[in-house]
Amino acid sequence: MKTYMKMKRATLSVGVVAALVASTGCGDLLTVQNPGLIEDATLESPTVFAALVAGVSGDFSQAMAVARSISEMSFEQQTAGPTVETWSIGVFEPAQINPWWTAMHKARWVAENGVERMKSNLPAADFAKSALVARAKLFAGFSNRFLGENVCYAVIDGGKAQARTEHFKRAEQEFTEAMATAQAAGASAANIYTAALAGRAEVKAWQGNWAGAVVDAALVPAGFKYQALFSSNTAREENFYWFYTWRQWYATLANTPWLSTTDPRVVFVVQKDAKGGQIVTRDGRWPAIAQGKYQSTNDDVDIVSGRGMLLLRAEAALRNKDIGGATTLMNANRAVYNMAPLETPATEADAWKTLIYERGATLWLEGRRFFDLSRWYTQGVDTQMKGRALCMPIAKVEMDTNPNLKGFTGL
Repeated sequence: MKTYMKMKRATLSVGVVAALVASTGCGDLLTVQNPGLIEDATLESPTVFAALVAGVSGDFSQAMAVARSISEMSFEQQTAGPTVETWSIGVFEPAQINPWWTAMHKARWVAENGVERMKSNLPAADFAKSALVARAKLFAGFSNRFLGENVCYAVIDGGKAQARTEHFKRAEQEFTEAMATAQAAGASAANIYTAALAGRAEVKAWQGNWAGAVVDAALVPAGFKYQALFSSNTAREENFYWFYTWRQWYATLANTPWLSTTDPRVVFVVQKDAKGGQIVTRDGRWPAIAQGKYQSTNDDVDIVSGRGMLLLRAEAALRNKDIGGATTLMNANRAVYNMAPLETPATEADAWKTLIYERGATLWLEGRRFFDLSRWYTQGVDTQMKGRALCMPIAKVEMDTNPNLKGFTGL
């Protein structure tokens, strides 16, 4: 059996199966749940566009569930389910990626297709200033960003394998268009504009345009956040971190570097039974120590934030060997939490260790750590990912159904 451990500078995309899943409303890859006959023309009416965009948001939240597993891949949590998955030891297998690949590409396809559907059925003037269009474009950007940060190759709608940076290029365009549309929409879309600005800052950085990233990031208020939404309405809508730690004990903070911290940004709860005894995880190996960041099914998850922008700017400063400037920005982030300021690190190596910790604590369990550790390992400033997979391979379902990947050996 092969394992995929090497860094791949590329990304993948939605194949025929993922597109079908997105368009038919599959509950999973092999089961179609038909809620009833719906004329396609009905979905082209502007009267249903609000529901369409709510679905775009919901599909992105569902795709974000991948973050729970990559939290284990990147030492934020320890896998503790009845089955110990290979990613807990740093290995991805293509068949394991199937449900993640489908969910991530479904979110991208639904958002991009939703924008095109609205474009075809709205007067040009209305399309250009629609807050709903701006929000759909925003989620198209986020979906591409999420893919680019996690997969090894981009495969767009059954196409050929391309560099993973293709997703960042697509995201930058979507964010830029979302900003223009939100600005035209006015005050009701102000938060969409700022979220797109923050998203664009990140994907600019991931493409090497750190100067452009800093310009965008500096315009995002420190207290700003834009979130993936969750609720207790249905199982599909529940916060996935909560489910795996508070309902099922499939994940724990035991055996992670965060367990010893007293940082207020990293909250955890030792779980006890009715008699005060320590509950153990489903696999029986670890004490059940639940993440405390999300303690209900309704807790939303930050997708971008002003805190993240401060740390992006801090990283840009450190890349320019400005240790003092980086420390000032890290302390501005700590001030959001009323934390004591840091002393300026004595060396560049110490400054990188500080930044790596600060970004990890601030964005803990927000689906960003895997990409951060992978890129820092490639850059040579951190070694935590040594011997581990640095991105997700193309899913088996994509390889099996995409004729453009026949004979592809880039895994």
